[in-house]
Amino acid sequence: MTQSLLTAIDHIEMYVFNAFQAANFYRSVFGFDIIAYAGPETGLKDQISYFLRQGSIRLVISSSLNRDSSLLKHVINHDESVKDIAFTTNNVSQLYEATLKAGAVSILEPTEIDDGKDKIIKATIATFGNTVHSFIEREDPSSHELPFYIPLNYPLKKNPFNLETVDHIAIAVEKEVLGNGDSFMKMCWIFIFFLQKTLRQMRVE
Repeated sequence: MTQSLLTAIDHIEMYVFNAFQAANFYRSVFGFDIIAYAGPETGLKDQISYFLRQGSIRLVISSSLNRDSSLLKHVINHDESVKDIAFTTNNVSQLYEATLKAGAVSILEPTEIDDGKDKIIKATIATFGNTVHSFIEREDPSSHELPFYIPLNYPLKKNPFNLETVDHIAIAVEKEVLGNGDSFMKMCWIFIFFLQKTLRQMRVE
């Protein structure tokens, strides 16, 4: 069943002007641990990204190294904000095809990304505004590693803020989108799938 393909929020990626500064802000103010880094020297082109974690919450904070990049244009036009709400799935291809049949617009078809150490299958679709959803599949479902990231030796926070999980995601959209029932339902399909999975888990527990 398609409804059981989504298993969790994999990570949330934010586009910012200065990834290093933003990552340290979330570390000092909200108690996140900075776990890993990716950039040109690790094989990630035109941007730098930091991987942060607290509880089951995983953030990727990215900034551009190329003044002509779509990442920088997004930040200039929309300020620092969430770009990608990525989900873990056990079958990227099946979920991707289901979304297209439901009316989603493809950004990235299922693609294998492998740096020789970590490998994922990733697909991305457009959703509300300029936000996207990526689907992430790994051979090891318990892993949360991403290709091209290297570990950092930041001291782990001794007194984290005890943030455990993402409680909910609030969406702000144009009035016209809310008034268009067809567009609104296409936008909401993925959250309905995820909610169904979450409710089933809660009933089991």
